[in-house]
Amino acid sequence: MIDSDLFLQLYSAVQESYRRIGSPERILAAFSGGADSTALLLILKELSVRIGFELFAAHVNHGIRASASADESIARDFCLAREIPFAALSISMKGQSENEARIKRYQVLTEYAVSRRCTHIATAHHLYDSTETVFLHMLRGSVRGLEGIREIRCVPGTDLFLWRPLLRQTPDDMRAMLKSMQIPWAEDESNRDRSYERNRLRLDLLPLLREISPQADRHLLITSRVLQDENDYFDSCAREFLEAYANRSLPCPFICADPLSLQHPAMQRRILRAFVQTVSGISIESGDVFRIASLDPGQRYQMKNMTFSRSQSRLHLTLHTVKPRFSLSSFDITEESAGFGNGLDTQLFPRALLEKCTVRGREAGDVIVPFGTSREKRIQDYLIDRKIDRAFRSYIPLLCIGSQVLWAVGVGVSEKLRSCAGSETVFLRFRDPIPWKYIKQKEQ
Repeated sequence: MIDSDLFLQLYSAVQESYRRIGSPERILAAFSGGADSTALLLILKELSVRIGFELFAAHVNHGIRASASADESIARDFCLAREIPFAALSISMKGQSENEARIKRYQVLTEYAVSRRCTHIATAHHLYDSTETVFLHMLRGSVRGLEGIREIRCVPGTDLFLWRPLLRQTPDDMRAMLKSMQIPWAEDESNRDRSYERNRLRLDLLPLLREISPQADRHLLITSRVLQDENDYFDSCAREFLEAYANRSLPCPFICADPLSLQHPAMQRRILRAFVQTVSGISIESGDVFRIASLDPGQRYQMKNMTFSRSQSRLHLTLHTVKPRFSLSSFDITEESAGFGNGLDTQLFPRALLEKCTVRGREAGDVIVPFGTSREKRIQDYLIDRKIDRAFRSYIPLLCIGSQVLWAVGVGVSEKLRSCAGSETVFLRFRDPIPWKYIKQKEQ
């Protein structure tokens, strides 16, 4: 064990965090070569020797600073001297915002971690980073961001976790440790570039805040942890609501409007955030959430790549990238009859008519003779009569001969199918979900 009081203090903090997250066996350390990541990698190396987990390091070269190649070489030599498997990864920062660059950086780190079968990516985020993050989210109007940086969180779409074991420590502690051990580190000159929002906070605003309240960072950290716990609880409530009162499956996701309206406004907003995140993978801003929550029946709200529309009983989300797809392959066709069918997802069909049918969405001029009647009706009027929400209509498969609709799946069939007796028939069963039928069952 390295004999340094500061090292032992930070080592103990990382060890405790390592145990809290379940003692993973393969860890990738994000290693810039700066003071924070150098301190963390030193501690993780010592911990891996004592405990026995496998440790890897990866350096991301952004290619925008004159010293980028030198920093990569320093990082490589550091790891080589300590027998830490090392990888240099590169990304292009040209024309990228701070956030876009951060997303790219985590993408390449995630890909490399997966290739090395790591379960955790360790980053050297510290107490001041958490404070900066809280203030940045506050300035952007992000209520959710006030919870700051979490010690551990899942990387969306993967089995990986991001781990920040030094969140309770200050960067001053890490630099003091390295100085006491006479270990150099790379300085990133871009950290003093005030064209970056985070740097202006770090260099100008937060030092003033610490003069006013020396314990401000630790108080904010405590507040953030309380908010994390409360977010976890209310998120679980939102998930329970969505399980009971929403369809999150594409192509026709929606929430039942009446149960949503009975929720407290704070819970409504959380439910909407969870709904959109689950369906689209997108986090929406507070302003959008307020507008969506205030929609009245018949109103619509359009965002990039998605539209929200409110009917009498549902709040619909339509993703512009999800197009209707119609095919006879969505049906099971059997010779054995199970009666006439229910006209929703099952139906007996004359073989001769089926051979002439096409499966498609609605078109101008489509008509149907509703079952039990003798007069044609425009398909649009038929769907309105059946109280099929506008957001559903373009996704309903129609079995048609020309403009004559024989079956609107999930809605009903034509009177023309009544006379199946004496003709050769087949039995059709629609396999895909039918949201407009599904909600009738859920609301009963």
